[in-house]
Amino acid sequence: RSGEEVRKALEKMGARARMALVMRYYSDMSYDEIADALGVRRAFVGVVLLRARHELRQALEGNTAVAAGGAS
Repeated sequence: RSGEEVRKALEKMGARARMALVMRYYSDMSYDEIADALGVRRAFVGVVLLRARHELRQALEGNTAVAAGGAS
């Protein structure tokens, strides 16, 4: 996928999901650091990232059924 496609898909996601993905994969932050930044428990970070990756994958595959609000 092109960077532009990924950027557009990220823009459509909910804020929490988008921020978690960016912090993990662009800023290389640990789950503990992400939890602190989002104000959630560490265990919840894994859930947020799992849902966010699924939502991103669906968006990149062209599935329009993905909710615009996403997993935030």
